[in-house]
Amino acid sequence: MSTNAEHYNGLGHLSKIAGQYEDALGYYDQAVKLEPSNMDYIYNRGCCYRLTKSYDEAIKDYDTLISANPSDASALWERGLCCQKLCQYKRAIEYYNRAINCNPYHAEYYLWRAISYCGIPDRTNAISDFKA
Repeated sequence: MSTNAEHYNGLGHLSKIAGQYEDALGYYDQAVKLEPSNMDYIYNRGCCYRLTKSYDEAIKDYDTLISANPSDASALWERGLCCQKLCQYKRAIEYYNRAINCNPYHAEYYLWRAISYCGIPDRTNAISDFKA
């Protein structure tokens, strides 16, 4: 592992915690450039893209993660969040379903799927998820 990449990733974390998302993006991008196969760095950058509402860029990172590991529940959930923010509720539900299939015990996946059900609107399934 490159200590420079770890350094940039650490700076990214510190910047993200401080709410300095643009700075964090720059650091995470440097980490990914140095270690393009490091999935943690790609995930971190994707999260920052989502936080800055750069959903298309976040989706690219999450798609990279999902291609590498189709059972990555966190990447599937994050991908669903991006779709939801883009008002692509049915698509978001597909990703939440996949995340739930990978990890059926994560309550937050059900919550966000319920919110997407409200967007289409599908009140019956939304209520079912809110009760889950």
